[in-house]
Amino acid sequence: MIAKSVSLRVKQGLAVVIMAIAMLPATLWAGTLKDNFSGNMSRWDLANAPSGSWELKNGELIITPHNYPVGFFIGETTWKDYTIGVSAKIVKSQPSGSIEGAVIGVRATSLIDGYVFGFGTLGDGNKYVFCFRADGNIVVTIAVFKPFEWELDRWYDLKLDAEGNTFKFYVNNELFIEYTDKVYSAGKMNISASFSTTTAHFDDFSVTGNDIPDTLASVSQKGKIAIAWGKLKGK
Repeated sequence: MIAKSVSLRVKQGLAVVIMAIAMLPATLWAGTLKDNFSGNMSRWDLANAPSGSWELKNGELIITPHNYPVGFFIGETTWKDYTIGVSAKIVKSQPSGSIEGAVIGVRATSLIDGYVFGFGTLGDGNKYVFCFRADGNIVVTIAVFKPFEWELDRWYDLKLDAEGNTFKFYVNNELFIEYTDKVYSAGKMNISASFSTTTAHFDDFSVTGNDIPDTLASVSQKGKIAIAWGKLKGK
């Protein structure tokens, strides 16, 4: 009789656990892909990152463009809704009057097709947070830009939520831009920098979404998965 009572309680407990799991939000099942740039770039598409324009150093991706944006792609063209985050800083700036930026791209099919969000300058000598839709041309019309007095050699946490036709861009957890557009419904994500004489650093990249598998993108030189994630950046 005691054994049956214990068995019944076990079954009831399992039923409660199963019901609780079933009621969890779907977002908890989303996968996360991470890269802290402590290994190599084997998981990334380097077609738009020519040799000599970038390096991995001290657990950071350092990009120095040469007359053209340098970008790194990851993901699948079928990925739709996801949240992308990365830490970024500009350590060497363009001369006054030039265009530069440390940016993240989403729903991208190429370096100049998709949506671009970041911070930098736009050619008028002022500093901004901005976003635009790139339609196959390096010369684009800025869709949204807001004053943002970023500082050289200071880390900024960039985050973008892409859901349906709505994009929310955050800097240091503050919402700066909410943008709506429906041209690109799916695509890869990228991180990039532009243009010559600019040097930008990136670290602690992550992307989370229902289509995304849990994995670490970096693989160390010894063939081990790089697990040093979320290290203190001294921002």
